[in-house]
Amino acid sequence: MCSKRISPTAAMTAVRQAREQVWINPGFQEQLVLFEVCQYNPHPNEGVYKKWRQKIAQHIQG
Repeated sequence: MCSKRISPTAAMTAVRQAREQVWINPGFQEQLVLFEVCQYNPHPNEGVYKKWRQKIAQHIQG
């Protein structure tokens, strides 16, 4: 995604074209979208990334 500057959808399509039996789970899809939203450079101080990490931490803690 980073080197070609493609969207998460295009990245998943490319993976599926290379290997049809790949099942990309929703958590990874979410990470791909986050990567694009963070302009291919997620940083711990960035608001969107911070919120995502907090959501994950809350989910883990239950």
